[in-house]
Amino acid sequence: MKATTHFWKWFLEHKNKLKNLMSLNHKEQKHYMFWLDWHLQFYFPGLEGIIIFPKVTKKKTQLIISASGQQELFHLAFELEKTAPRLWDWKFTALIQPRTDIDDMEAGIDEPYVMQDITLKTSELIFIPFLYDGEKK
Repeated sequence: MKATTHFWKWFLEHKNKLKNLMSLNHKEQKHYMFWLDWHLQFYFPGLEGIIIFPKVTKKKTQLIISASGQQELFHLAFELEKTAPRLWDWKFTALIQPRTDIDDMEAGIDEPYVMQDITLKTSELIFIPFLYDGEKK
């Protein structure tokens, strides 16, 4: 069985639990996130999944297939997205797409990324350079 088929077969069997993850208890949430991660790692180590829940219940839940910044894995994330099933209540995206609302970011009114209990706005990120000691970190 092709690895993408294996992943999507598992996903289709558990898509409703994943869609309603926020209504599950903490133990069940950890269980389903563990198995989502496990199946992505089975497809190819290094890929991760990020679930974005809609603000309105009638909107699509989004699964972002992330390569964790590893450029050599980008094509695998795109392949997995390309083989995704067509579902009315899910949207599948390879890689986190760059945001284009620069004016909103500068004004601090950009939409936040919400991942479990973390809410993060791009406009709130701060970059502080540090001294480079020659190590590849």
